Amino acid sequence: MAQLERTDLADAAAFTDALKRDKLQVIELYCDWAGPTQAIPNFWHQLAKEHDSVLPLDACTACFERCKEAPALASLQATSQPRFLLFKGGKQVAFVKGVDPPGLLAAISKQLAAQSGSPAARTTSDLE
Repeated sequence: MAQLERTDLADAAAFTDALKRDKLQVIELYCDWAGPTQAIPNFWHQLAKEHDSVLPLDACTACFERCKEAPALASLQATSQPRFLLFKGGKQVAFVKGVDPPGLLAAISKQLAAQSGSPAARTTSDLE
């Protein structure tokens, strides 16, 4: 059965270390009092199934309260809605607010297409 393991980033140091990885990092940022979303594991399962379990990305969860000292989170505040932060090469490349599987899929697909140099990653202004 296709699955994608999610790594829990326990603190700011683990969060910062994750950003150093070569793969696209998709990090679900949640608040301790709200917890990680229960709907997203189904999203990862379906995505892994569609890609034969081979995805060039790492899926992580991070509790805002435990990771808020990470420099990449300096401008963020606690919120009841989860946020999905996408990082590549240590830089944030996308952001999805709330439980939005279609939006998350679009953001991931765009970044994976950009990694592969696919024309689908180009915008209209890129083609002018």
